[in-house]
Amino acid sequence: MNVISLSTDSMPAAVRAESWREFISRTIHSVSVERLSDTDFAAKIDARQYDGIRCASFWSKPHDVLGKKESFANAGASGYLVSWQIEGTAEITQAGRRILARSGDLTVIDGRESMRVRFNKDVRRIVANLPAATVEKALPVLQRVRSLPLSPEQPYAAMFHTYLTELATGQHELQADDVELLIENVCNLLKITARGQNIGMTPREFQRDAIIQFIRRNATKSDLSLDDVAAQLKTSGRSIQKILQESRSSFSSVLLAERLTAARAQLICSREKISRIAYSCGFNDISNFNHAFRKQYGTTPSGFRMAHLGDQPAD
Repeated sequence: MNVISLSTDSMPAAVRAESWREFISRTIHSVSVERLSDTDFAAKIDARQYDGIRCASFWSKPHDVLGKKESFANAGASGYLVSWQIEGTAEITQAGRRILARSGDLTVIDGRESMRVRFNKDVRRIVANLPAATVEKALPVLQRVRSLPLSPEQPYAAMFHTYLTELATGQHELQADDVELLIENVCNLLKITARGQNIGMTPREFQRDAIIQFIRRNATKSDLSLDDVAAQLKTSGRSIQKILQESRSSFSSVLLAERLTAARAQLICSREKISRIAYSCGFNDISNFNHAFRKQYGTTPSGFRMAHLGDQPAD
């Protein structure tokens, strides 16, 4: 998807506010704008969209942005707004909570709920509108608090900036799978940052996180079992299944998802035989691997590799 841009420099002052509102509503999130100067308001924005994923990088003079609570008519149109503050400050109010974002801060705001964002001075930031289910999977605490301030440290701060910049203004032509991987990386960084700041996770969420992390680290072992996880975490298999079921998951579904993710990563960067990749990722049956991969990604492993590498060795 090509970058689309807007600059108010050549616009008459009378149309700048509505042009700005219309453009950010189309490229980031449906909003209204207030407190713009009638004489010298100015803004520039670059944005890209990928099948419902929206990301933009912008600079502007002071103004307020207001978002309404999602209604039945537009349900599902928005997700979480993940914003990287590059310059200036943003005062964010949502559900009675106030967040002050400074340069280098990251905020996660529920775009389905009403909010106000105030820019008191010139501001530069990157904003990505990401699917709610994907973000909440990384940060379950958002199902309770709806908004989070984060302060990433290096090297994670630089990684956030790189991924969000690529989504918003990068020069690479991204395929759907590339976008999915970038968003997955962003969400993993959100999780790492929140964990490092000990933000809002309940004991139950810590347990679930420990379960998933252990499965992820050991998913490529073909004989990994529920009993192995239970023994490592000093609990019972029944307790593990109950914790996972609370998030509509299970041991087998998590294990399969992690193995497929590992296989997908190898298919993108390796020309190893597909059968060997399947075995190395914990699968014991190639036909089962092919079936599960196609069900998850809508194409066969060989078709997926062909789309990314162009050719492949005989298997």
